[in-house]
Amino acid sequence: MKFGKKPYASKEKDFRFKTYLTGELPPLPASFGPKAQIADWGMLGNDQYGNCVFAGAAHAVMLWTAEGGHPVLFTVQDVLSDYAAVTGFDPNDPSTDNGAYLRDALDYGRKTGFIDASGQRHKIKAFLLLDILDFNEILMATYLFSDTKLGILLTQTAMDQFYAGQPWTITENDSRVIGGHDVEFISFDGQWINVVTWGKEQKMSIDWFKAYCDEAWAQLSEEFLVNGKSPDGFDMTQLQADLSALTPKPHNFTIDITPGKATAQIGQNVTIQVATKDNGIPVPDQKITVDYGGISRYSDSAVTDNNGIATFNLSCNKEGEESGLFRWVDPAGVSHYGTSFITFSNNVFSSALSSQDFIKRAISVAQNYKTVYMWGTFGAPVTAALINAKAAQYPDHYTDTKVAYMKSLIGKGYFGFDCAGLIKGILWGWSGDASKDNGGAIYNSNGVQDIDADTMINKCSEVSTDFSKIVPGEAVWLPGHIGVYIGAGKVVECTPEWENGVQITACRNIGAIPGLDGRVWAKHGKLPYINYSIEEAFKLEHAVMYFKTDDFSSALMVSNRLGRCAMFCRNGDNANTHKDAMAAKHLVVIGGSEVTNHPNVTNCCGSGAPETAILAAQYAKTL
Repeated sequence: MKFGKKPYASKEKDFRFKTYLTGELPPLPASFGPKAQIADWGMLGNDQYGNCVFAGAAHAVMLWTAEGGHPVLFTVQDVLSDYAAVTGFDPNDPSTDNGAYLRDALDYGRKTGFIDASGQRHKIKAFLLLDILDFNEILMATYLFSDTKLGILLTQTAMDQFYAGQPWTITENDSRVIGGHDVEFISFDGQWINVVTWGKEQKMSIDWFKAYCDEAWAQLSEEFLVNGKSPDGFDMTQLQADLSALTPKPHNFTIDITPGKATAQIGQNVTIQVATKDNGIPVPDQKITVDYGGISRYSDSAVTDNNGIATFNLSCNKEGEESGLFRWVDPAGVSHYGTSFITFSNNVFSSALSSQDFIKRAISVAQNYKTVYMWGTFGAPVTAALINAKAAQYPDHYTDTKVAYMKSLIGKGYFGFDCAGLIKGILWGWSGDASKDNGGAIYNSNGVQDIDADTMINKCSEVSTDFSKIVPGEAVWLPGHIGVYIGAGKVVECTPEWENGVQITACRNIGAIPGLDGRVWAKHGKLPYINYSIEEAFKLEHAVMYFKTDDFSSALMVSNRLGRCAMFCRNGDNANTHKDAMAAKHLVVIGGSEVTNHPNVTNCCGSGAPETAILAAQYAKTL
């Protein structure tokens, strides 16, 4: 037997079953079943090919047409032709037999229809996403529409039960998942769910369904509507109106470049992202080309990912401006252009995250979000698709027990991290946005590579085993594990121990803290991506930065680098040391507020925290 269902991935635009319930649903009977019997469902090629999604679609059409009194048949060739149309499958090329997404097959059924043995196509009028955590909703959809398409995950234990003619039930020694599969839910006897798969009917327990179903869809076929079956409690009129709104809009292709303009230190890596959209919807698998025509003259290209984003990395070892002209030829053959201008200079500090901001973000993850330790993640919302992907990627780590626990968190607002993934996620821009992949973090962005805990400590500077000199914001490490020291003897770490997620613990190298779990770490060091200057003792050079010109844009760049606490003085063309700040006629405070009582300064200005400006004035006075 072959599998063939690809992992489920959520989309905001999916119509949901709950949207169309009016609150007047008919009572759900204790048991129900189809109003027609199928003597021979047929394997339809699923014993040889991974076409289960399309074999299931054919089985559903067979049931609907039989209930309508005009049954139809399907051949293996019919089902394979639809499989090929959607996925590019070629029966002569095994490398193309990679299965399909349920949503893609359903969309094909709505737009094109599934072809039967007579050459007639059978369309789905609509398909609605069901809440797999609400079993009553699954039952009601099946009762109302005769069939529900279930995406399930099969274990070897389940396969052994199938071959033995036994129902799918959970056992103490349930094996790990070996593949995704599509089945058609057609009846319920009050205890067992009855589905069609591999040419016959198969029972599963409710507990097994809850553990191994990762998506479910209600389908409304045209045969269903022709049969005049419009159940009470379901707003068919509103659904029809929404379906008519699905008429394709005229294309509106756009290209967006981020950043459009920026400044970087010579040698610094700058990540440029190109987003392609059609009516605001990301367009994946698009080739983007760029011609650089500034300091360097060369061309490059990249392909947009599933989020419609192509990523380019740019660096330069010379001072000057690097300009990039990006081009996208959209699916309609029209070219779209965008530009990015990056100025490289020795007078600009790296825009590294300040240690203060880094600490605040780490604490926020620990205190304000539901998290769970998931190996290989950096802040993704916990979904069945994520669990399945990681279990397949790291089968030795994701035991059946862990997978079952992870699945119990689906739909409850949890985000997955591992120890290094917590640090990388923050540095990659994690924002806790559950509507975005990885919570808003952009993989491999901001010059931060995808590295593990041991590699990360090796990239740190001032690595030491002496914790008496540790600075807040440093990484703390022991073999295979890493965290962030946040000060006051505390660490933010993501660990499967204790609370099993991102949590605040005690750094016991400094001392135990009542009420906090903790551990002794082996080393600490300064991460290369963090600016620690603010966290260290406030030095004179941190308070005043001299500029001979009135170029305050350069001053602002340095301010950003120093975490919004940099101060700048200008004092005429003859000034050449910080000590000249004592005679400054203007103290310009970036990130401070107005100060008027400094004896050596005739005008102080700025905006932000008052204490910052006052501190700047005090340090300028002591020079």
